[in-house]
Amino acid sequence: MSDIKTFDDLKFEQDINFPHEKLGKQPKFNAVFSVNDYVVSVVSGGSTYSHEGTYEVAVFDSNDDPVKLSDHDTVLGWRTKQEVSRIMKVIQLRPDLLKPRTIEQIWDEAGV
Repeated sequence: MSDIKTFDDLKFEQDINFPHEKLGKQPKFNAVFSVNDYVVSVVSGGSTYSHEGTYEVAVFDSNDDPVKLSDHDTVLGWRTKQEVSRIMKVIQLRPDLLKPRTIEQIWDEAGV
């Protein structure tokens, strides 16, 4: 695949459906990336598992079921731009590795 998408290709939009700033919190921003029957959800701000410079990530399969990304959860919090890019690369290059292993278990195997 010659045109691998990374974090820099994501287009974030402010979540206007739930204005976190009215609760005294940072605004929430969302971006999604779809490929190979998977959707990557990346969010920051608001009440998410992120702080400045990090992001919360979840992956959903074609049935809209969450993919287990760690031994304990389907959501990864406080991830860097580089880690988000690595997740996106795995889904583009080796989606077959997503189940049943966690993303941490396959990064080395996938070579991204």
